[in-house]
Amino acid sequence: MNKRQDIQQRSRLGTLLIHKGLISRTQLDEALTIQAAMGTRLGEVLLDKGWLSEKQLNRALRKQSRYRLVAAISAMLIGPFQPFMASASTVADDNISVAEQMVHSRNGMQGLSEQAMSAVSAQGAMENYERLLDIVNNDNASDEDAAITTLESLASSLIPGTNLLDADMEVSGVEYEPGPRTTINADGSLDLQMPTRIREIAFRNVRVAGSEGHHMGDVVIRDVSFGAGTSVKIQLR
Repeated sequence: MNKRQDIQQRSRLGTLLIHKGLISRTQLDEALTIQAAMGTRLGEVLLDKGWLSEKQLNRALRKQSRYRLVAAISAMLIGPFQPFMASASTVADDNISVAEQMVHSRNGMQGLSEQAMSAVSAQGAMENYERLLDIVNNDNASDEDAAITTLESLASSLIPGTNLLDADMEVSGVEYEPGPRTTINADGSLDLQMPTRIREIAFRNVRVAGSEGHHMGDVVIRDVSFGAGTSVKIQLR
């Protein structure tokens, strides 16, 4: 993960934890200082400090991963707001550039060479792939969890740049045809059954990733329908 991605990742997680009232801004600032000095993960620092339980951290990380889908669908639906978003993104980029300089001075990070870049894998896609496998092996997975993971996987696979926006996501009224939600094929690919209907997908408090306040509002999609038997195949190469 490069410096910019690392800063954005920590910023999103920290903002989410503060928004949920799990930690304070002072605690986040102290944890980020320790994280930068020791090179550990932000979540590990919060756990070591006793400010967060492992259960709370896992819930926050799972909710954070849903932002990819939020960004993808919101970007398609709120195109008229693009000039505003571009302006807000510029401000965020300026703040990130300053933060990058601070992290660079603390950690001595260096840019990756072409050879090192060639070894980088699509971590987000692999995480979604593994979560889909969990659904295959878990008969108790809810329809909402299956639908969210399926849509996340499609968004991260088909739509680049899905980490520009944050929001609080709610999915309700998911209906599937009888049968498995996800099927593993002999070649390692996955067949994903699409829901026949989703009553509502709500993105609350849509905002630029890593920012606090200045919400752009809510995006609510109702009565999403797919044809009977609709499925998508995902194959990692």
